[in-house]
Amino acid sequence: MAVILIATVSTLFPLFHLIPLKEAQQKTADEQFDVYTYVNTLWYSLLSNTDTLAVEVNTLSATLEEGLDVASKRFGHRLGMGSNAAYFVNGTGKIVAVDTDVVSIEFSGGSKAIIEFGPVFGNAIRDGAGLLDISDFSNTQDFNAISAEINRRVETQVLPTLKNIAQPGVSIRFVGGVEVLDSMPESPLFVIPILVELL
Repeated sequence: MAVILIATVSTLFPLFHLIPLKEAQQKTADEQFDVYTYVNTLWYSLLSNTDTLAVEVNTLSATLEEGLDVASKRFGHRLGMGSNAAYFVNGTGKIVAVDTDVVSIEFSGGSKAIIEFGPVFGNAIRDGAGLLDISDFSNTQDFNAISAEINRRVETQVLPTLKNIAQPGVSIRFVGGVEVLDSMPESPLFVIPILVELL
């Protein structure tokens, strides 16, 4: 009796299900995350919503002087308990120094920022705007691929523009991401730009 019961259950509810290899490969391909298309949409969404998403650099700097917790709660986004706060910023300032690797910018309010020519690492742009939630993605590999693609675009599209216009005394406008380290709140803001343009 028990053998018959087990056989019946196994028939109705098999432990595994065989499907053709081509069908499995097609299913995997259909479900593959298209990071290029995803970032393309995100990129232009960030640029077109700068006024609502970004905090002005002088405002962020002044808020950071009140404390990291204050700035983080007001303007920042943290991916997890142990992560640094990221911010989406915009600003207009004057280039005061150009080195081989960096551009130094000062603002009318006295704040300072630095933009490095690359390579670009980190998640400042992805996390700074606060538009994405890691729980919306099926795996962390896809979520990390977003940052990698954003950073690639910064390196290939934005930083070359900055190199072409970077001269002391030139005024620029930029939009980008900033990650403020909990261990170094007093450091200049290191901006990863998504947009740089002459004023």
